[in-house]
Amino acid sequence: MKPQKPVPAVIHMRVKDPSLDGMVFVDYLAWLRQQGLILEKPFEVRRNPKEKDCFDLICTFVDQVTARSWKTWPSVEAMYRTLIKPLLKSAPRLSRYRDVIMDFDKDASCSCEQWNTLLIMPSPYGHTSGLICCDCRYPIPTYKIPEGVDYESWRRLHNNVADIWFQSGTLEMWAQEQLRDFNSDLNRATRKVMSSLRKTLNTQVYYWIWTEADSEGKPCPNCKAKGHPTSWDYPIKICKRCRLAFDS
Repeated sequence: MKPQKPVPAVIHMRVKDPSLDGMVFVDYLAWLRQQGLILEKPFEVRRNPKEKDCFDLICTFVDQVTARSWKTWPSVEAMYRTLIKPLLKSAPRLSRYRDVIMDFDKDASCSCEQWNTLLIMPSPYGHTSGLICCDCRYPIPTYKIPEGVDYESWRRLHNNVADIWFQSGTLEMWAQEQLRDFNSDLNRATRKVMSSLRKTLNTQVYYWIWTEADSEGKPCPNCKAKGHPTSWDYPIKICKRCRLAFDS
């Protein structure tokens, strides 16, 4: 039998509430990945620039059969029915990634001449740098990160720890504490990278720290301050003292 080829795709989710931050779709993609329906990369959720009530989930299904039946796959059907379907105006629409790649990639990275504020928003499943320009909200290409800032080594370290947590194995609780605790070895390394970026680029740098799934409405994960609102779609608030970004 001829082996099936992976299917790059975009799942278009039209939501009832345009102010939805989209994190539920990140969690949903993570679940599809955990169940073996999609590959590790690419793995990204974007608000559609032309349709503000639509989120685009960029992923690669393992084969054609899975791409056709992703909503009703036995291991994820209940999660889709209870978590995703109530949020939607209409049924999700699937496009082949090659059909929309030009629409996405022509504006898929930051082209600003200077950066006023940066957000480190790591994701082990994204194929971008995870360093976001807070003016245009697009990722900064890795090649634009100045020499002397060991950002890429830190990103690989963070992704490795996040992957340990995601796999839910023996070291899951250790990895969770490394991601969650402001003073963990991992996040002390994070603060060194933030300091290096801040001094090298003379700009503000915030870090979207890992939090529990029910963290919405809670204060700064470190100092417990209420935080300051932002104009970003997500995260919603920042703590200027701890240089952390978080949902609230």
